[in-house]
Amino acid sequence: MKKLRLSAAPWWLGFFLTVNLFLLPTHDKSPRFTDLIAIGLGFWLLVRAHRRGIPALPLAALSVANLFPLIWTAYAFYTHEGSTLVEAARWLLAAPWALTLLLLTRSEEDRTRFAWGVAIGCAVNAGVVLMQYLGMDALLRPLGIATENADMQTYWAGFRRLSGLHRHHAATASVTSLIVPTTIYLYLRGRAGLWCPLIGLALAAATLHLTFTRSPFGVVVGVIAVAFFTSRQTRRSVILASILFAVGLPALVAVGPPGGKARWEDSLSLEANAGERVLATVAALEISIENPQGLGVERGRDELIDRTAINATHNAFFQASLHLGLLVSLILTLTLLHLIWRLVDGSSAWTYLSSLFALHLFGLFLFEEHLNNPTFVILVGWLIAVSTERLSLRRSPDGG
Repeated sequence: MKKLRLSAAPWWLGFFLTVNLFLLPTHDKSPRFTDLIAIGLGFWLLVRAHRRGIPALPLAALSVANLFPLIWTAYAFYTHEGSTLVEAARWLLAAPWALTLLLLTRSEEDRTRFAWGVAIGCAVNAGVVLMQYLGMDALLRPLGIATENADMQTYWAGFRRLSGLHRHHAATASVTSLIVPTTIYLYLRGRAGLWCPLIGLALAAATLHLTFTRSPFGVVVGVIAVAFFTSRQTRRSVILASILFAVGLPALVAVGPPGGKARWEDSLSLEANAGERVLATVAALEISIENPQGLGVERGRDELIDRTAINATHNAFFQASLHLGLLVSLILTLTLLHLIWRLVDGSSAWTYLSSLFALHLFGLFLFEEHLNNPTFVILVGWLIAVSTERLSLRRSPDGG
C-alpha cells in the first residue's frame, strides 16, 4: 500500500502544481493549495532525512538560492510588507516541493506520471477558461477555483480577457501552456500516442485565444521546434510536424494566431507594449545593479514607477533581482541555461523533461513577472535541484 501511494504521488503533485486552488477564495492574498502541500512535504522530508537521508548538493543549492528570500521573509514579516512577505515566503515553500519532486521523479515511470499529472492539470485550467467563457465562472468561486476579486474586467477591443484559475489572464495562459512541453515529452518518449500533443496544443491555443495572450504562443512554437531538433526521435517528430503544418498553417491563415488577427495586427499596441517593456527592463537592471540585495516588492515597484511610471518589470529575471536580489536572479538564469543546454543529450536523457520545462520557462520569463505565481516558483526550485544533481552525476540517478 505504501509503495502504491508513492507511485501515485508524482501524478498528484503534477496535477496540483497546476490546479492550484485558493484556500480562501474571497481573500486578497489567499494561501494556495501548494502552500498547504508544502508543509506536508516538509514533514515527509524530515522523516526521510532521518531514515535514509536526502541529496546533499541539491539541498545546498536550494539553501543558497533561498538565502535572500529567507532574509526578505523575515524583514517583511517584521515591517508588515505583505506583498514582499508572500513573494519571498513562496520561495521557501517551494523548497520542500523541489526536493520531493527530485526524489520522486528519478525513474522514467515516475517522470511519466508527473508529466501526465501536469498535463491533466493544464487541461483543467483550459476547462476553467472555457467555463468562464460560457458564463459559468460564478459556479467556480465557492470551490476555490477562482477568487471573488479575480481580474475579470480586463478587456481588449470590447472582449473580456478571461482570468481563469490563476486570477490573471497572463498567468492562466502561461500555466496552461505547460501542457505543450509535457505532452510533447510523453509523445516523443513513446508514452502517449499522436493524439496527446494534438489535444494539448488545441487546449493551449483555445486558452491563449480566449485570454488574448500573445507571448506564450511564441514560446510554444519555439519549444516544439527545439524538441523536434533535439529529441533524436526523427520518425515521431516528422509525423507530428507534418500534421501541425497541414492543420496549423491553414488555421493561422483563416483565424490568425491566438487572440485573432486583429490582436496581432494592432501595430500601435505592439509598439507601445514593446517600448514599455524595454524601458522597464533597462530601469530594472539599473536599479538591481545599484541595489544588489534587492528592494522587496513594495520598494522595488515604487522605485520602478519613479523612474519609468511603469509598475512592473514584465520580466521574471529582473523581477527576481529587483525584489529579492541579484544572487537569486543569477542562480535562476544559470539553472535554466544549464538545463536548456542539456537538451543536446536527446529525449532518452533523464533530464529531458526538466530541460523542456527550462526552455519553456526561459521563454515565458522574458515577458512577464511570473515569479509571484507559486506554480513557477516551485518549478524553478525543482529545476535548481535537478541541475545540481545533473552536475554531480554522469548518469541517471536511478542507475540508468
